[in-house]
Amino acid sequence: MLLTAVLLLFFLFNKKKYNYLKKYVLAVIFTLLSTQITVNIMKVLFARARPSITVNPEKFYGIMTLIKDSSFWKGSYVSFPSGHTITIWGTIWILSFIIKAKFTKVSLFILGILVGMSRVYLVRHWTTDVVVSVILSYFIAKFVHKKMFGNKERIAKPSFVPYYRKLNVRIFKRRVA
Repeated sequence: MLLTAVLLLFFLFNKKKYNYLKKYVLAVIFTLLSTQITVNIMKVLFARARPSITVNPEKFYGIMTLIKDSSFWKGSYVSFPSGHTITIWGTIWILSFIIKAKFTKVSLFILGILVGMSRVYLVRHWTTDVVVSVILSYFIAKFVHKKMFGNKERIAKPSFVPYYRKLNVRIFKRRVA
C-alpha cells in the first residue's frame, strides 16, 4: 500500500515534465488496487489455513465456519491467495506489458519468482496459493492494461477494399464517350 500511496502522490504533482508518465503510473495504481481488493475478498471467502496450522492443503474452511467458530479475523486462516505474491506479480505483469527492455523484464520476473518461493519457504503459503496468485495477477494486469491502453491488435484493421479496386484495371469502370 505504501507503493500505491507514493505513486498516487507522484501522480498528483501536475508537472508538465511528468505528464507522459501519468497513464503508466495510473495503470500501476489501478493494478495494485485491483489485486488488493481481489485478494482480500478471496481470503475471506476461502479461508484456507496456513501450512503452519495444518498439514492438509485441501482444507478450506470457508466464511461460515470462521464466523461460527469466531476465528474470522485470525491470520492463520487467510492463506489463499498469497497477498505478497499477487501484489508483486501484478506490478510485474503491468510493467512487463509497458516496458520494452528485456533485461528489466527478466530482472522483474526473477524478483517475482524469489518472492513466491520465499512465501512457500517461510511456511506462510501453500504452493497452490502462490501459483493461483500469479495467475490471478496476470489476468488483473491484462484487464487493467486493456482498459487503460486499449487493444493494440484492433488498431491494425484489415482493408476491406474489393480486390478489383486495388488493381488499376478498367474492367469494371465505364467509359464515357
